[in-house]
Amino acid sequence: MRKPRHLGLALGYDVWIASNDGDRSDAPGKLSHGCLPDRLRPPKARPRRCG
Repeated sequence: MRKPRHLGLALGYDVWIASNDGDRSDAPGKLSHGCLPDRLRPPKARPRRCG
């Protein structure tokens, strides 16, 4: 069975791995290789509409 990380990347999704799992080995490297960074940036604030 393929891992969800591989499936998500193969389908073109951005994949995020929890920081405590990022260093786990996954042939040929780390589980977090090719995934989003450990710390996600907060979303940009949307401008407020008046009226």
